[in-house]
Amino acid sequence: MKNSAKQIALVVLCIVILFIPTYIAIAYFSISSASSGSNRYLLDITAHTGKLIYVDPTESDSVAAAVLKMNSKLTQTENVDTSILPEKYYDIKVNDNGTVSKYRYYFSIDENKATLVTDANGRFYSLSFKDTKAFLSKECAYMFYESAQFPTLSISGGSDIFPKQGEWRYRAVNGTLIDAPVVTSKTDKDSYAMSGHNKLSFSIAPDKCLIKVFRDGDELLRVSDLDDIPYDTLDSASLSFVITAEWTSDSFRGSAEYRFSTVIGQAPEFFINTNTIQSGEFFAVTATNVSAPQKIEFSSMPDIHFDPVFFADGELVYALIPIDKELSAPMDYTFTFKYGDSVSEICVSVTERSIITHENYNSRVIGVSRSEENLAEYRDLLSEIGSKYEEHRYFGSERFINYEEYYTGVSQIILGYGHKRVPNNGDAAYRLDGVDFEMFDGYDVPAIAAGKVVYSGSSALLGNFIVVDHGLGLKTWYCNLGNTLSAVGEIVAKGEVIGKAGKTGYTLNTGVYLITTVMDVPVSPYPLQDFGISFKTP
Repeated sequence: MKNSAKQIALVVLCIVILFIPTYIAIAYFSISSASSGSNRYLLDITAHTGKLIYVDPTESDSVAAAVLKMNSKLTQTENVDTSILPEKYYDIKVNDNGTVSKYRYYFSIDENKATLVTDANGRFYSLSFKDTKAFLSKECAYMFYESAQFPTLSISGGSDIFPKQGEWRYRAVNGTLIDAPVVTSKTDKDSYAMSGHNKLSFSIAPDKCLIKVFRDGDELLRVSDLDDIPYDTLDSASLSFVITAEWTSDSFRGSAEYRFSTVIGQAPEFFINTNTIQSGEFFAVTATNVSAPQKIEFSSMPDIHFDPVFFADGELVYALIPIDKELSAPMDYTFTFKYGDSVSEICVSVTERSIITHENYNSRVIGVSRSEENLAEYRDLLSEIGSKYEEHRYFGSERFINYEEYYTGVSQIILGYGHKRVPNNGDAAYRLDGVDFEMFDGYDVPAIAAGKVVYSGSSALLGNFIVVDHGLGLKTWYCNLGNTLSAVGEIVAKGEVIGKAGKTGYTLNTGVYLITTVMDVPVSPYPLQDFGISFKTP
């Protein structure tokens, strides 16, 4: 009997030993599955900025389930005014075992507003706040909460400063506080340029703040409000800042620490190369002590309907500002340049341009009309090509080529910039955006200044044409060519042949129609040909 019990025990032990590897394998698989975050759904969320939104693997299934539940509540809607769609949206794709759903969601956290949704076919749907509340309570929905945005510390007119460390929480629509992402500085030592007119400011005033300023390791200043920093007494000083701040409110709370160095320099100044120009011309701006040109704010009175682009070139910043030939003149215009807390006002007197009218222009024989379709094509080209620009400046202070001087006795002006032409085919009268030069057929057409070829093509009105970008937004367009000789991307020298004179597009004469633009505004080339461009410097 004892031997029998021993035999049974031995058999049981052998069975247990036999199955141990299986138990271990099952346990290993379970742990591996848990650690790899194996999920039922494949979830992909992309924001309107193109940023891929991170979803915690432990939340992925619940987020996907919330999305699928929203999709089951979609109600198709008609007559949606797309012009009032919110700027922010999420493109969300869920793959549920091979069944894929993908929609664009314009979420609203306002309980009184519906969330609009579109599918790949452009159909619109709506969701009630109740239907979206579960998703909007997830951490991945932070982009739709203003209170989820971490406060920004900025140098007025200059850079945004990122904290070395920080934490931020915001209250979701279900009442819970959710951790929001905080962008921190990735460098060990941050340095920023400031001037006596720059000031530090938070986008949201903190409830508690401590600012410590150091020079050469010694504490120079300790204050509890950014407005108490005596910037004007710190000129030309190399300083280190340590700023700690805390925020507390019902909808958000958080803290941050900033560490950075700065050299406080002189205030920015703005200069122009002339105070008197004709309508249709442009003036050049030079700015000093500007570290972030994109932060310059510009306004004009009366409004010239133009936003200049400011280009950094070494320690100086430049811009070209055109006065459209159709603007009121004579007139005194006041231009305001704001950088940080520094404001400069400059007055420019614009005189009237005299106009010559070419009556009975024999457009009947051209074969191309100034139809609305052709004019729209031309306007689109001006906007498309004019809105792009080269950062590099290719020209210096030299005069640009004048074809009448360059080809003495061979080239002449048929009708100049800003003058009026009256077609005899019923088309509306118009003022020239460029200069109509007559040349022999097939004659060399040189670039009137150095630059980069940024366009080569054809259109109904311009015929075969090439556009050369000279930098600072200044371009020249060579139109009505017989053929073009330079390819896009080529760097051409002043006087280099880029095409042949011809008679393509809207023209009666063989030659070249030269248009000069600052960004997308046609301007007179005459000052360039007579004087070049000069920049006033301090």
